[in-house]
Amino acid sequence: TGSSILSAALAKSPDLVELRLRLAAVRLRQNSPDAALAVLQLIKNPNDPRVLAMLSQTYLKLSRYSDALDVLDKLNATGSAGQGVKRERALVEMQAGQSDQALKDLIELGASQPTDPSVVAPLVAALVQAKRFPEALAAADRLATDPKQRAQAFFFRGQIRTVQGDANGAFAEFQKSLQLEPRNVTSLYYRANLYE
Repeated sequence: TGSSILSAALAKSPDLVELRLRLAAVRLRQNSPDAALAVLQLIKNPNDPRVLAMLSQTYLKLSRYSDALDVLDKLNATGSAGQGVKRERALVEMQAGQSDQALKDLIELGASQPTDPSVVAPLVAALVQAKRFPEALAAADRLATDPKQRAQAFFFRGQIRTVQGDANGAFAEFQKSLQLEPRNVTSLYYRANLYE
C-alpha cells in the first residue's frame, strides 16, 4: 500500500527527492534492490548525502561492492559523513574481499573510538579472522574501559578464546559477561555451546 501511494505521488511530482528516497527504502525492505536503484537513478542531484547513503545500501543489496565503495567515498567527500561511513566502508571492503584494507581501516577507527561496540565488534571479528588474537583481545580490553561495555567486552574475549580453542578460558569470559548481565542472550548461547 505504501509503495502504491508513493508511486502515485511520484507520478505527479517526479522531482521530489524525499518521495524517491522513501519509495527506495520501501523497495529495499521488500527485497527489491533493482526497483530501488531504478527509483534512485532518476534523482537529478545524486550527490545529496541522503541519496548517496541510500545508493550505498542498494548497491550492497545488489552485491555491487565496488559501486558501493565509490558511493561511500563520495559520501565521505561531502564532509557530512562522520565515523559511521568509515565503518560502513570497512565492512563493504570486507565483503568485497579487501580484508587487508578493511582491517587497516577498522584498526584506525578502533583507535579513535575504542569504546564504541559498533566499531569494536567488526574490528575484533576482522582481527580474529586474520588470527591476530593478541590484538583482538587488546581491542576487547579497550572496550572494557567503559563500564557500560564491560559485559560486551567479556563476551568478545570469550569468542576470541573459543576460536583459539581455549574452552576453559572462553567459559570463564562468558561467566564474567553473565555476572554483569545475567540475561545476555548471546553469552548464554555461547556458554551453552561450551557446556554441550
